[in-house]
Amino acid sequence: MVRNTILFIALIIGLRSYAQEGPVVVRFTTGSTALDAAAVKELEAMCARAEGRSLTIIGHSDDQGSQELNKRLSRERAEQVRELLHRTCPRTAVRSVTGEGGTRPVANNSTDAGRSLNRRVEVMITPDHVPISDRFEPLTDHGHARVTPLLPGADKPRELHRVDASKAIEAHMSDGTIVRIQAGAIVNTNGEPVQGAVDLTYRSFLDPWDVVASGIPMHLGMNADARHFETAGMYEVYASQNGEPVRIREGCEITLETKGPTVDDRYAAYTLNETTGQWENGGRFVDAAQMTNEPPSAAAREYTSILQKQRPLPDSLAFLDRQASPYYCYTRPCLATKKAYAYRKGKYGSPYGAEIPAIRVDMDRQYWKDHHRIAFVVNSAYRNHPEWRPFGAKRWIYHGDLDRLAFRKTISRKHFYQDVELIAANGSQGVIRVKDRGTWMELPVEMADPAEDTNDPKNLDFAVSAYEKRLSQKAREFDRELMNELKRTHSQRKRIAGQAYAKAARRMNAEERAMDASTFHDHALTSMTTFNIYQQKRDNTYSFARRPRFAMPGFGIWNCDRMIPMPVVESPVEVIAQDGEPIIWRTAYGVPENGRAVVTYWNVDGRALQSMRLSTSCERIIFVDDQQRMTVAEVPEGKRGKKGKLVVQGLPLSQPKDRMVLELLARRSE
Repeated sequence: MVRNTILFIALIIGLRSYAQEGPVVVRFTTGSTALDAAAVKELEAMCARAEGRSLTIIGHSDDQGSQELNKRLSRERAEQVRELLHRTCPRTAVRSVTGEGGTRPVANNSTDAGRSLNRRVEVMITPDHVPISDRFEPLTDHGHARVTPLLPGADKPRELHRVDASKAIEAHMSDGTIVRIQAGAIVNTNGEPVQGAVDLTYRSFLDPWDVVASGIPMHLGMNADARHFETAGMYEVYASQNGEPVRIREGCEITLETKGPTVDDRYAAYTLNETTGQWENGGRFVDAAQMTNEPPSAAAREYTSILQKQRPLPDSLAFLDRQASPYYCYTRPCLATKKAYAYRKGKYGSPYGAEIPAIRVDMDRQYWKDHHRIAFVVNSAYRNHPEWRPFGAKRWIYHGDLDRLAFRKTISRKHFYQDVELIAANGSQGVIRVKDRGTWMELPVEMADPAEDTNDPKNLDFAVSAYEKRLSQKAREFDRELMNELKRTHSQRKRIAGQAYAKAARRMNAEERAMDASTFHDHALTSMTTFNIYQQKRDNTYSFARRPRFAMPGFGIWNCDRMIPMPVVESPVEVIAQDGEPIIWRTAYGVPENGRAVVTYWNVDGRALQSMRLSTSCERIIFVDDQQRMTVAEVPEGKRGKKGKLVVQGLPLSQPKDRMVLELLARRSE
């Protein structure tokens, strides 16, 4: 089901007293998750009434489309409202954000008017009023004493989890990390054990531009002595109870089981000191199970040998979930690639294989010459995207914020995308989304071309309708075949597992005969894996994939890092603003291309010309002056380390309201 976007209607049902006040109701058109200016104004007006009180946000949908899609849509709508309230009502607590899908209609879904009433987000204001001075909002008040966001609008939001401190805590985060705290390990500021519900907040920083936005330093030492981190994961964990921060009892730990990259001897665990704001060694890695030379039993060898005949389990993620996931390109897991293109035998092409589609966004240069407006054509292989066929070579008119040069460099030219989606509206505007190495990018477009006299809106409506039907059919067919494949595989695996256990039972020793089937299964796989006899032959039918884990002795910001090499040669660099005057910057931040590091520079003497050790792969650097004004400049390739002054042109960078600006900064200039 395709989501339709843009138009948005907001209603506020207000009664005279707080105790009787009804919810703020925000309504959406079909598939929309966007907030328009009128809606923002209404919600901002609500902030004055809600100040010092708490909110509950619940998203809803109509009954059109699958339950999974409607559940996701309703949650996304609620999250859009939460993000707006987070920015405009910082002293108002958002206690919960949920998506109910289409399970709670308020009108009949058989009519357009009824469905319009059901596509909504409800914001409930609690009747109790809490004085601002006595309140503590975990999502906003939790934070490091020495960290101030550089880009507040793009600062990564925290997750809030309500956990029971009386029991062993196992909290599952949205990025796949599992936070574990043993029972009784949380104490108050007096060292007394905390009982009952605790608010646990969490953020992870795996993307370097998220680190830049947060203002968290990524270096040891300063200036010429600075050593820069390449992170395998940076994590922020805090907790409080009833507005009072809590801590971890001395001798206890927080364990993080992450999905970060594997680490080696060059990595170490660090903590950001709350007093100095400097990184220092802290925490520890949790070691993997040690290999043993004790050979596995005959029964274990028999059992695992037969298990190798099992089919590996297919990927069970449904079509819409794959579309939404940053780890998938089209329906396949993304492959690691540094660039959005590959150069082979004098031609540019997709960096992926034939199973992942190669989609192009080609600018219409003639249209720009004739109308001075950006237009483009989406070229998609119909074998992978048959639903796109109704549009043919339709020209889409772009109406976003990028100028022609920025659009050509960051969106078009050599780029190859792996998925495409249209979010259409009943009005004149829509959004085309293209997926680049797991990241969706939105291109606002006009649904009609005003330069074409023969353009018939009915024809476009027909194409959109055909597109929606084909995409919905493709999703249903994909999910149906996936479920059939899962059933076939589970049946085959169950049959082979039964055969393996029956044959292994004849060779079990006394200890193994005392185990039940599940315990013996774990025993056999573990003994074979740790013995490492069949290390080269292991596959996912009987080996365990270990996720990196490390332990922290307290709440705060923790990092799993190694040092990256920095160039020794320093280049004298001068940054020129748009008016031609040099910029006196204070600090600067660069991100090596497709790395996990942030390179920091300092202007300690206040001169326009500064010697900088330019990383060979930092293409864009953000310069910040004493008034926190930002300028972004591109460092020409091949100029680093050259003798003589290097002059780079800078452009002002406004405070971004979302992360898309950072995604564009992360792209390679082509």
